[in-house]
Amino acid sequence: MTARKPKILLLTPWAPIPTDAGSRRVWTACRLLKNSYDFHLLTFMRPEGADPKLNAAAALGQEKLYFPGLFQSVRYAAPPADYHPRTEDGLELPQEIAGFHSPDMKEAVRKAIREIKPDLLHAEFDLMAPYVGAAKLENPRLPCVLTHHDLSALSFFSSYFREMSGWSKWRRLGDWRRRVTATKELCRRFDAVITVSDADRRRMGRWVPLERVSSVPTGVDLEHFSGGPPRQEREPDSLAYVGHYPHYPNEEAVLRFAAEIWPRIKAARPQAKFYVVGSYPTKKIMALAERDAGIIVTGTVPDVKPYEARAMVLVAPLKLGYGIKGKILEAMAMGAPVVSTTCANEAVRAEAGRHLLIADSPRKFARETLRLLEDEELWRRISAAGREFVEQNHDWSSRAKGIGEVYRALLA
Repeated sequence: MTARKPKILLLTPWAPIPTDAGSRRVWTACRLLKNSYDFHLLTFMRPEGADPKLNAAAALGQEKLYFPGLFQSVRYAAPPADYHPRTEDGLELPQEIAGFHSPDMKEAVRKAIREIKPDLLHAEFDLMAPYVGAAKLENPRLPCVLTHHDLSALSFFSSYFREMSGWSKWRRLGDWRRRVTATKELCRRFDAVITVSDADRRRMGRWVPLERVSSVPTGVDLEHFSGGPPRQEREPDSLAYVGHYPHYPNEEAVLRFAAEIWPRIKAARPQAKFYVVGSYPTKKIMALAERDAGIIVTGTVPDVKPYEARAMVLVAPLKLGYGIKGKILEAMAMGAPVVSTTCANEAVRAEAGRHLLIADSPRKFARETLRLLEDEELWRRISAAGREFVEQNHDWSSRAKGIGEVYRALLA
């Protein structure tokens, strides 16, 4: 008689189709663990107009493509209303988390627990952390785990606020304090917390006992991200960035690249193309393509792999956010050399000058990118070393076992 697989209720703020690195982490982990666990997904419906290049029918089609065989059931809650309660269980919520606070989702969590009777609840992203209260109210004995994807909000000078920069950031000091307080308190309400890097685990350990915090870095699906073409088969002078653009660090990185770095590259290589790939491009991102024919905004795509295979160089000019950057790992797996900031490489831990090139100033970032476009020997060396690096250090098949170990410990 086949033993019953434990049932996992998975909470996500958006449908985890593998079109951006954060969602791809969730989707890939479920795919690799589905033989041991039955996953039941609860997420928000896609808001109308969220991606100007993806209509509702196309979005539903993508879910029908990626969900069968992965989730035993899929449930949706209505998108959060314009008015968001700012408190939950006596805790004042910061603006971003409050934006995903929904009475409909609270009731959907309780209903799912009653009907599915899961053995464990797994919330992905801190945006879904407040729903641990509804889960515990319905079943106080239900083990709950949170994956916290980015702990930069715990440092005021590393945190990010959309349309806030420089001294104007100080206007958001109150919201940052609420974010820190909410992060600490909500994480303490979970039976286990998963971070995406060892550095984030150490940061989390200042507020949550380290024995309840596990580091499971994002890996790369080497079966899927493989077979990148050689240099001569790629589009000449093509650059790519991959991201989920409602996540402000991605928007900020692309806008700054377009303003400060791209003009230097275009001056040297007028025929260059910059592909901005990924889900839900914002109005500011869309405007880049309207102003410059060399910038192509793809919107949500079924798979980012063709763009990482086409690109001559993957640029990662991030200045904000902690955590491991899946876009860097995927590009390396596809043989696309990467130019990255120190910040973006923190959790990847690739060796500068060997596995990728590092640049933090606009002038140097443009110079290192141009070196890869112009120097065939350097390109081939970085391409081969990057692929070898992810094979040895970032294979998802071994990383997913870490999530399984967290599950087993809680279910025991």
